[in-house]
Amino acid sequence: MSDLNYEEILKVPFVKKYISEVCGEGELDYITRPACYMIRNQNEDDREVHRVIVLPPKGYTADKLNMMNSHDEAEYASIEIKGSVREGKSTFSKIRNSLLVASYFENGIASDLGKPYVTYTLDDSPMSGFSKEIKSAGEPPFAVVKSDGFGFYHNLVNTTEEWLVLKLIKRIRPQKQPNIEEVTQHYPDEYKKVFENLYAAIKSEGDGIFKTQTALIDEVCNVPKEYSLPALAEMLYVFDTGMHEACSVFAVALKIGKQYPDFVIGFLQKGIKENTVLTYYANQLIQKIERSRSQVATKAA
Repeated sequence: MSDLNYEEILKVPFVKKYISEVCGEGELDYITRPACYMIRNQNEDDREVHRVIVLPPKGYTADKLNMMNSHDEAEYASIEIKGSVREGKSTFSKIRNSLLVASYFENGIASDLGKPYVTYTLDDSPMSGFSKEIKSAGEPPFAVVKSDGFGFYHNLVNTTEEWLVLKLIKRIRPQKQPNIEEVTQHYPDEYKKVFENLYAAIKSEGDGIFKTQTALIDEVCNVPKEYSLPALAEMLYVFDTGMHEACSVFAVALKIGKQYPDFVIGFLQKGIKENTVLTYYANQLIQKIERSRSQVATKAA
């Protein structure tokens, strides 16, 4: 197992050079996830982004090992395994069978109401629409998200005891810029401030808000639903920097969905027809609420 830590990895000359080549000039963001790290340019392009992912030994890109990230923002994404970083070496080391790619073939599935992320099993149990592949460093770049839905949910898992460096190229779907001020301009001042604070926290912390901003989230859930849902729907257009910003908004909306299922379903169905909400997130929430109802009815029968 490698004795290097993340700070030491970033100081390795050939790693520093590679990060510069991929991310370009300018200020960089160094994003820490539960079991991986991501480096991006603060001024990256709105349509095509180039990022470096650093996976620690046995690390993974999702929130947990058996979870998958959803990628509604991506029209296409590819991964190249550059190699591992070994102490005393002057370049990346090619390492075989180093990355597990767990993917679903379609984006129509949904987890339960209380679970914002789709999960999968780590064993070889057959699962509909699911695939697992093992990739090696030195192979040509491969797609992890395609426009037909392949890889829309996926997790990348380092199968080795070494630090692994990946290159991500992602083409972002065209989308509007969120305009929270326009939505909240007629809100009472106290409600307007709550959503200004939430949006600022999500942009700076992503899903870290569920550890640092629990009181603020409670405030949002206590705002009348007629105000909270339009503001949250607008926030779903937030740009993804790798901190699960849109998923964080969605997770807050889940809490509202648990409290007011009929109202939320009606709001989302109307929004889909009028094209005022992001269809993927709206459909996911509707599916979750309806599935929860079905499960409750089955238990009561």
